[in-house]
Amino acid sequence: AFLGRALPAVDNLQSLVGTPELYLNRLAERYDEGLVEDIPKFLGETWSMAVFHDRFADFRLALKAELMEDEGFRAIVEDLHARAEGGEGLH
Repeated sequence: AFLGRALPAVDNLQSLVGTPELYLNRLAERYDEGLVEDIPKFLGETWSMAVFHDRFADFRLALKAELMEDEGFRAIVEDLHARAEGGEGLH
């Protein structure tokens, strides 16, 4: 089903396949809460420009690789993984 008033640019929507929902400004949660009625309009707002950039996926991978080289960041990630596996959750 189409959830909007204007036809979206198909190429833009295809570029979102595989993109984590959090990168889409919590789209699913906002839609479920009734805060987003027109998905193409929501995705056409200025906050989403970077997500649609053709090098965004490369940027995400490069940033992740750079962060994982940082010992402090890596320690935080490892701690979060250990807590999640232990069923602790986040406090």
